[in-house]
Amino acid sequence: MTPYVIQLSLLAAALALLVAAGSDLRRFLIPDSCSLALIVSFSLYALAGATQGAWPLHLAVFVLVFLVGLGLFAAGLAGGGDVKLFAATALWAGPTLLVDLVVVMSLAGGLLAGIALARLWLFRRAVPSNLRSHVGTSPMAQQPIPYGIAIAVGGLFVLAHHAGLFG
Repeated sequence: MTPYVIQLSLLAAALALLVAAGSDLRRFLIPDSCSLALIVSFSLYALAGATQGAWPLHLAVFVLVFLVGLGLFAAGLAGGGDVKLFAATALWAGPTLLVDLVVVMSLAGGLLAGIALARLWLFRRAVPSNLRSHVGTSPMAQQPIPYGIAIAVGGLFVLAHHAGLFG
């Protein structure tokens, strides 16, 4: 029964990350239920013995990432949904995979930013030259980047590692 609990918790976490990414892409909103599903699925994963007793370290990483994220949110540098999703994903990463999570997430975020800049550049090129000074104030130029996608990519990397796909 335990291997099934482990597999189902990994699957539930992956689905939560995919739903969060899709929602952020479509609505720039990450449902709290996705972060909650990550926390609950990790709890089942830990209860099944998959963390080999290291769950307190995972919990400490969760708290630390949440507190740092709370500071970023208070400073207006991160969205609330992003902070909660990242903290819940960091719970899965724990201390051994946190750096990997941040690196993969940052690379995916950089790719998202590059795509946003390319879209803006193409938009500016399509606008007549006498109107280009107004492009910076257009809704397209001020559209946020759905960073939940980058968090989900990093989280899926962590889950793949837990599933044994990387050795």
